[in-house]
Amino acid sequence: MALYQQLQADVKQAMLARDEIARDTLRMLVAAVKKQELEQGKVITDELVMTILSASAKTRAESIAQFTAAGRMDLVAKEQAELGVVRRDRRAHRRTRHLLQEGCGHADEGGHGEAQGRDRRQAGAEARGRAARLMGGVRVQVARGVR
Repeated sequence: MALYQQLQADVKQAMLARDEIARDTLRMLVAAVKKQELEQGKVITDELVMTILSASAKTRAESIAQFTAAGRMDLVAKEQAELGVVRRDRRAHRRTRHLLQEGCGHADEGGHGEAQGRDRRQAGAEARGRAARLMGGVRVQVARGVR
């Protein structure tokens, strides 16, 4: 549920930064996750959030192609801005998930002793620290409106 909570935090950051495009796009993503939970009875997991982010990016890319073919450049610009928010958020979540998985191996797997368990716990703490710093940077970018 960590990625879902991060999405909600990103919405708050976009609201504080008065970034309407990011705020509205992130709200749509949060609503899509909530809809899956309520209507489909699915449990909110990181995989579900990543699936919704990927589907949203794909949908927006298809919309851009359709609007371009129809000559609706105003809608193309809007969809491109939203796609930028989705892609930025998806990349940040993917990096965070990778960093957390990298450092959260099973301690003492195979009976290799206390030293290895300590090393893995330290690696996990370091990975969580890197992920927190990374997500802090994304929040700053959202707050500044960087795309």
